[in-house]
Amino acid sequence: MKELHVIAANQPGVLAGISDALYAENVNIESIVAESMGDNGVIRLLTRDAVKARKALEGLGYKVMDSDILVLGLADKPGELARISHLLGENGVNIENVYLLSKEQNTTFLAMRVSDYNHARKLLVREVRD
Repeated sequence: MKELHVIAANQPGVLAGISDALYAENVNIESIVAESMGDNGVIRLLTRDAVKARKALEGLGYKVMDSDILVLGLADKPGELARISHLLGENGVNIENVYLLSKEQNTTFLAMRVSDYNHARKLLVREVRD
C-alpha cells in the first residue's frame, strides 16, 4: 500500500477540498493522519489507488510524495510492538513512522514506514497483510 504525503496550508476548508477531490475520483481513504505545523499542515493518507489519488491531489496544485507502507497484523496483546521493533532494529531496519489502522477481534492492524521496505517485508512475512 502507498502512503501519500501532502503539505498544505493550515487553514479552514483545505481538508474538505482534498477529500472532495478524492471522492470525485472514487478514491477510498483507508487511513488518514493530519497535523498542523505553524502555517502549514501535513496530511498523510493511505489508499489502495495511489495513482488516482496522486492525480486528483496534483490537480489541486499540491506536491504529492509517496512511500511504500507495510500493513501489519499483530496479535492484540502486550509485547507485540516490542517484538517486531526489536526484530527490525536488530536487523538494521529503522521504523520511520507507525500508526494504528484498526483492531478487529484479536488482531491489531498497523501501518509502518521503514527504511528498507523489502528487507522488513521479509523479516515480517508472517505479519504482513496486503
